[in-house]
Amino acid sequence: MDRIVAPQRTSALKHQRGFSLIELMVVVSILVLLMSILMPSLREVRRVSKKTVCQKNLDQIAQAMQAYLMQNKDTFPHIARCPYYEQDRAAGDPDYRPLPSLPEALKKEIGGAVEAFECPADANTMMQDELRTSRYFDHEKTSYEWEQLLNGQKLGFKLVRVYAQPPGDYNGRPRPAVEIIKTEKKNMWMIYDFEPFHGGPRRTGSHNVLYTDLHVQSDQWKQNKKAGREYKE
Repeated sequence: MDRIVAPQRTSALKHQRGFSLIELMVVVSILVLLMSILMPSLREVRRVSKKTVCQKNLDQIAQAMQAYLMQNKDTFPHIARCPYYEQDRAAGDPDYRPLPSLPEALKKEIGGAVEAFECPADANTMMQDELRTSRYFDHEKTSYEWEQLLNGQKLGFKLVRVYAQPPGDYNGRPRPAVEIIKTEKKNMWMIYDFEPFHGGPRRTGSHNVLYTDLHVQSDQWKQNKKAGREYKE
């Protein structure tokens, strides 16, 4: 009787093969292309998200300021534009009483919501030598600058600063000449980002601004004019 020999099974592993170098390079190239397409979009989403949080912060500060004005006959508080300047002056003059910072002035009205004074995009690029911190909030306890011209003024006043072409220099940057003119109160800025946190100094919407009529608006670089700061031609 003939012996029946069972057919041998060929291992499936012998039929498997790895990626060739060319195939691997194609896959990597596709991944790199996808990342290059997605990364700018993700960065823009993060930028817009931080800007939105910043605007909500200013809305919350506006509500606190409104409560303050209602309790103080529509008169703005006395607040330091840059608190560390006040501290330096007080250190050199024992008789000088430094002005409070923005969070200190609105402490009662803002309650415990101190996070409202912190912009998520806060970054100190202009005053690193003076502040020695990477964020304004770490040094000033606020990311927002106060317009000191408002100190003690009534809500309905009509003054605004006009920045002319600068003579002189300030830490390697031009120092603008300033004039004071009359204007509608809605054009007077009150609180704004210490720096153009949201896109750079020449990008529309780089500053968020809280006005004296308590509305929030982003700056508009149009015809060399920015909301809240009018440039004299």
